[in-house]
Amino acid sequence: MYLIDDMGTDGFRAEVERRYKAATGEDIATEGKSMVPAEWKRRDIIGVHKQSDGKNWVGIHVPVGRAYPDEMDKLIALTEKYSDGDEIRITVETNLIVPHIPDSKVNAFVKDLEAQLPAWKLNPATVSKGTVTCTGSQFCGQAKVNTKGHAQDFADRLDAKYSFASDVRIHWTGCPNTCSQIQVGDIGLIGTTAKNSKGEASEAVDIYVGGGIGQKSALATLHKKGVVIEEDLFAELEGILINNFNALPKKTAPSSASASASASSSSASEDSVPSSSDQGGFRDSVKASFKGLFGK
Repeated sequence: MYLIDDMGTDGFRAEVERRYKAATGEDIATEGKSMVPAEWKRRDIIGVHKQSDGKNWVGIHVPVGRAYPDEMDKLIALTEKYSDGDEIRITVETNLIVPHIPDSKVNAFVKDLEAQLPAWKLNPATVSKGTVTCTGSQFCGQAKVNTKGHAQDFADRLDAKYSFASDVRIHWTGCPNTCSQIQVGDIGLIGTTAKNSKGEASEAVDIYVGGGIGQKSALATLHKKGVVIEEDLFAELEGILINNFNALPKKTAPSSASASASASSSSASEDSVPSSSDQGGFRDSVKASFKGLFGK
């Protein structure tokens, strides 16, 4: 940065060209063939997949990326029982991968996983699968909203009410640091505060729409500011999903009572913070290392 500032763009380019010709005897090419594939489809790192060595890796969806010590203990035990690699990997969307499972053990692994960790799925619903969140106000002092609690609640309610023809990525972040990269989500929600219908300061979000990656990379643009989460956000998300993502209502939509029960359940879950002793036991028990996504 400082070098280019001192030399200027043209001066820097000329020096690169001079050094390239001195080293190769050729003029530097002014254009080349793009290394970016003409078509690129986002991979779904969930479910059972083959490795190059014939074994299998299993991608596990962890709702809103929140794993408690007892859940990790169970996964570690399953990994030690069924995997030849004794490792667990984490993805950029805070899901988990257990690699190196032989064909002879993969079905048993999936069966035990479903029995012991029923909330961790290999075929999650659309909104739940595409939801990414930061830590949120439960554990981060900078966050203005409880991202994980709200994200889980809204994902459950939207998945229960609508069906989707394609994936939808909703990124929640609690503050302008945007740790969950709301700019590249199909829908991005950044935490703020706004007055509710009673004039009280409440948790709210600014809504961004249109982010993307790959060939359709783009930064999301502001859709609406200061949307109160408890009062207005669900209706706003419904409108965006119907108009932009062709969401279709299911035949049986959840009643308002069931939606309220879901919200209450989510709030209760947020209050169940693991104790320090549990967290310590978890650290002691974790033997699996989080490595690169596919490299062994």
